[in-house]
Amino acid sequence: MIIFAVVLVGIIFTVRAAITGITYDEAFTFLAYVIPLENYPSLNTVYSIFYGSVANNHWLNTFLIAIVCSICQIQYNEFLIRLPAVLFGWLFLIAIYKGYKNRLINGVSFSLMLFGYYLHDFFGLARGYGGAATLILIGILLFLYWEKEQNDNDRVLVVLLGILVLSAYANSVALISVFCIGIVILYRLILSGRFKRFLIRYMWMIPVYGFATAVILKYHFRVSGTGMPLFASSDYSFFDMVQEYISMFFEGSLLIRITSVLIIILLSFCVFFLAYKKILWKMDIGIAFLLYICVVISIDSIFKRGGLFGRTLLPAYPLVAIGAGELVYESIMLWIGRFNNKWFTYIIKGISTCAVMLMLCSYAHRLDLTHTRDWYDDYNIRTDFYSNPDFEINDVHASVVFYSQKKEWDYNNLLHEYTGLENTSYKDEIAE
Repeated sequence: MIIFAVVLVGIIFTVRAAITGITYDEAFTFLAYVIPLENYPSLNTVYSIFYGSVANNHWLNTFLIAIVCSICQIQYNEFLIRLPAVLFGWLFLIAIYKGYKNRLINGVSFSLMLFGYYLHDFFGLARGYGGAATLILIGILLFLYWEKEQNDNDRVLVVLLGILVLSAYANSVALISVFCIGIVILYRLILSGRFKRFLIRYMWMIPVYGFATAVILKYHFRVSGTGMPLFASSDYSFFDMVQEYISMFFEGSLLIRITSVLIIILLSFCVFFLAYKKILWKMDIGIAFLLYICVVISIDSIFKRGGLFGRTLLPAYPLVAIGAGELVYESIMLWIGRFNNKWFTYIIKGISTCAVMLMLCSYAHRLDLTHTRDWYDDYNIRTDFYSNPDFEINDVHASVVFYSQKKEWDYNNLLHEYTGLENTSYKDEIAE
């Protein structure tokens, strides 16, 4: 049953990626960054994009799209442009399934990630948010595996640190999650007395990972500066953050506010209860999650970059789901052990089952193959462009420019394959 649910979720975002039109940011990325990389693959092109791009250029996603389109020798194909995101989506599903089966994550965290429709929206869109979330998830699972093996295999730690750095290239907002997880890893190494040995053994890692992190950090501060279109806002609070995550599942301002208050009360109780029991500091991903909250809230006051809203919260989605799930799950287990009552256990299981069913219903309610939340009507631009004779092709919308160029490319390439026409302007060919 679990495998069926996992596969079904994957099929849904794959189908959506295959049948829907291009959105604004996808088209902008392809036109402004991918095509130059395909046509002029050089360091000068990379340098030009680095200093000329805005926040919608997600480096790993851009490079992977360019590689896929170059290998297939096909441009302006929506599914190929989205293929890297789709593959990251399937990798995400495999990772959460393996993590759940190997008891690295609990059922609450598994359900939050399996039925997080807003996150899955980006596994069907050529953006870097889904890829960043997948890499953060894999890094967390490797860290949990490293701990499970009692810190015996340091090579696992080297690999997971590399994956975390790579996640920042999928989307630079992931740097916040990388920092928080990195602090916990450092804490564990120092606590176990292995930090010095690890540092000496893998000294090469500091300049390599350090340089890679510095490059993407510089890029992030450049694209999130004053006047740059990074999705952020000032006057940010923990309540705003919780509401944003809750709005990924529910609709209606009153319902979102009430649910947010309940979640805050629950998390606060769990944190204080675990601290009272003196086991909070054993909850490594829970601690990373709490650090993430503190960092995000302090961004506006320290770095003057505003708080995060909407899709900029998605790279940290696995950290939030696993960290919060760990805090709640461990608190429940302590309470079950304290009461040692089978009826209390049944009540907890009943509540957990209801919560999972609620997430499933939320996923089913939000399921929509014709719209996406952040670019709601963009899917329809393709239909309007090809079917409406009065469609204004001079529109500055990136999707319109994309389909204008796609139409000419199709005539110059695909039509040539079937008719033998020369590879010139399609207008000249039709005129002949």
